[in-house]
Amino acid sequence: MRRAWPILLALLIGVPLIGVPLIAIHLLDPRWVPLAVAVAVGLLARVPALNGRVAPLLESCRRPSPRALRWTTLAVGALSVAYFVFTAFHQHRDLFPRLHDEHSYLIQSRMIAAGRLWEPQHPLADFFDNFYMLARPVYAPIYFPGTALLNAPFVRLGLPYWTMPVLASGLVVALSYRLVTLMIDGLAGLTAAALVISAWGLREFSTIVMAQAPMALFALLMVAAWLAWRREHRARWAAALGACMGWAAIIRPVDALAFALPIAFAIALEARALPARRRIIAAAVLLLAAAPFLALQAVFDRGTTGSAWKTPYAAYLHQDQPGSEFGFHAFRPGIRPAAPLPQKQQYFEQYRLKEIQAHSLGNFAEDLKFRSQLTVLATLPAGLLAVLLLAAPFGLSSRPRQVFFAAVPLFLLLYAFNPFFLVHYPVPLIPVMAFAVALAVHVLSRAGSSAGPDPHTSTFLTLIVLALCASSLPEFRRDVRDGTIPAMPLTALVHRQLAAQVQVPAVVLFHFRPTDNPVEEPAYTDDVAWPDDSPLIRAHDLGPRNIEIARYYARLQPDRHFYLLDRQENAGRQTLVLHPLGDAKEYLSKLEASTPANGQKS
Repeated sequence: MRRAWPILLALLIGVPLIGVPLIAIHLLDPRWVPLAVAVAVGLLARVPALNGRVAPLLESCRRPSPRALRWTTLAVGALSVAYFVFTAFHQHRDLFPRLHDEHSYLIQSRMIAAGRLWEPQHPLADFFDNFYMLARPVYAPIYFPGTALLNAPFVRLGLPYWTMPVLASGLVVALSYRLVTLMIDGLAGLTAAALVISAWGLREFSTIVMAQAPMALFALLMVAAWLAWRREHRARWAAALGACMGWAAIIRPVDALAFALPIAFAIALEARALPARRRIIAAAVLLLAAAPFLALQAVFDRGTTGSAWKTPYAAYLHQDQPGSEFGFHAFRPGIRPAAPLPQKQQYFEQYRLKEIQAHSLGNFAEDLKFRSQLTVLATLPAGLLAVLLLAAPFGLSSRPRQVFFAAVPLFLLLYAFNPFFLVHYPVPLIPVMAFAVALAVHVLSRAGSSAGPDPHTSTFLTLIVLALCASSLPEFRRDVRDGTIPAMPLTALVHRQLAAQVQVPAVVLFHFRPTDNPVEEPAYTDDVAWPDDSPLIRAHDLGPRNIEIARYYARLQPDRHFYLLDRQENAGRQTLVLHPLGDAKEYLSKLEASTPANGQKS
């Protein structure tokens, strides 16, 4: 009987956590699955035979020893990385750059891996102009360099594209467990870890080279370093905190502020009890540790915009998305991007103009409501869990809990100044929202008692939360697949077939029509830091101006073969269609033959 007990216990837990979600998903419309799972698991969890057996097991997780905490943190991290890799391959996700931002971050990673932050302006700047890239006065991505700095070693080692984000995401889950365990208890930590790993946002960005997973990681590292400094007041923890703050500031500065400001306020309050000398040393060490990262940003700014105080991100918005700069601005009718690239013009008109026009102080309350709802959808596995958040504020009885929780309202307040609030922006808040749900379970389990959580109530609520987490996973949900919004069929087709259909070295000119989708842009040469170094250059088809690119490569790299790729012609196809144009000299001769002396194409 004793040997059979572990199997029986596994079945007792498996029925509500796996069996119920599987049954609900196969019988019901996906919209009703969370409610059905919550009700069914809630009824099962009230059965004394189940509750009484599971409760002691869950209670044994509450107070891990320091050694157990350390090893459990490592195990949670390793299992999370393994799951993110497994689910990506199981879903047949596109494990290559798809979004505008991904291409930009990858190019920036290659530049940093080569020891540079920007390249000189390319002689063919207009052919390599693109979304979230500067073509003039230098060739450079516009994003803050913290994400690329983290990714550069992986690029240098030639590791798969998704290695950095998947490791960062695994660490986010591990640190979520550790921090919530320190702030509440081990059962809350495990609940938070389950919430984090099953949240759409982190799973979606666990294989995408963008700033969301690194920002979540450094936000948690900031909190971990602060908790260690708070415990010991040692200079090394002040240095760690400063470095994490500095690095976070050059990943996503607004997000970094949302986490750093509450920590800084708490330090200011608590440091009053320290001798003046120790306060000065701690402040100096923190600032010195942050300084190299801020200096890197200043160098990047000056090299790309001419001013250490103007970021390339701000310069790009001013030029190519006017009116979307941070803050509240009077709407200017008729504003258009300065760049002549038709993709940028069309993207601005279709996807940005209405948001810019609607962003005003008068819409503040409506915007805040919408952004709060979007935050819940992006950070919780199931919207039904938001009901529990109402109890979370009653558990903010300690300063660490207050500081961690404060990131959410501060994040929303700071982003009120941004005209845009896209669905992936709140991803760094996932650990905080998971903490809030775990805290709510802890509060409701106490039911006003000072003796600690009631094991039976805690088991009841915890099983419901864990079952909702399971029911949101793509392995259980036929209606869930990550990495498909927005759809990028042409990008996938180009990734799979382009290299095999060209004779390298090559230049592929991508032709864009007004009816094409500007969200999908495959014309990035992102395998190198400088376009001319790539065996397969991707550039824009600029019509009559193609004679410029033909002349340039005929002079410098005459063995390059030119091809034309028409996006519309390849829409919906399974096999890529390319039009060979000859090598650089042959293509130049054709263009010159069809171009009269006045420079106009006949």
